[in-house]
Amino acid sequence: MVRLTVDQRVLLKELRNKKEVAQFLMPDAPSAKKSRKVSPERVPCPLLPETPEVPPPRVIQHWELEKEPSIYDDNMDQVILEWEQSVTQDPGSDMEEDEYNLHGGANRLKNAADFDADKLSSDLLETLNATDRRDDDALRELANDDMLAFDWSHDRDIFVGERESFTGAAGTTFSAEGMSPFHIFSKIWDEDIINTIAEETNRYGDNLCSTSNLKTHSRLHRWISITVQELWTYFGILMLQSIARFLWNRSTGDHVCLI
Repeated sequence: MVRLTVDQRVLLKELRNKKEVAQFLMPDAPSAKKSRKVSPERVPCPLLPETPEVPPPRVIQHWELEKEPSIYDDNMDQVILEWEQSVTQDPGSDMEEDEYNLHGGANRLKNAADFDADKLSSDLLETLNATDRRDDDALRELANDDMLAFDWSHDRDIFVGERESFTGAAGTTFSAEGMSPFHIFSKIWDEDIINTIAEETNRYGDNLCSTSNLKTHSRLHRWISITVQELWTYFGILMLQSIARFLWNRSTGDHVCLI
């Protein structure tokens, strides 16, 4: 291969810049690289015979169904009822439900109706009967004699029951003139009632944590006693949620401050 001199290279570049010669490779340039393989032709797949022109309805995926319900849904009352029933059956966390159902339905929580009384041991039956007797005795001590006297009959014609009339004073027990809704609320839910609610809530929480067989990830391990101020804050949040439906209205730029 002949090697060009410096002057010849300069001359060729000038001719190329003046477009007097076409694109060219220097005689001493390396050989061109192999070009890429030609892509195969893409042949569109023809439609199969008897294929419907209108596609079938889309199948909704499971993650689309598992969405958080909105408080403005029409069936929100039913959702809240299911939440309350689930909390009653399982006071722990949602992680516990997964642990119970991990190995099938054998490890799930059972209700009292799921147990067969005939299969219980004699010692357990005696303990249950003794507990029932103590509950009955406590009820008789609290109730009047006439409340526990029943004369049942299947004949409706001899029913002697009468509707009792309300004899209490109806209406408010204080004058609400000139009072704001907050002061009226504070008057109804006075300090004694709030203290009682906080005390009973703490007692129930402590008893539930001490007597329940809690799992490792149960939320009840993080339970702490509430204060009256925390209870007032909780009531305040509920009141704000009933008043302010939207915390921010983009159309008007108005917003509600929660602090």
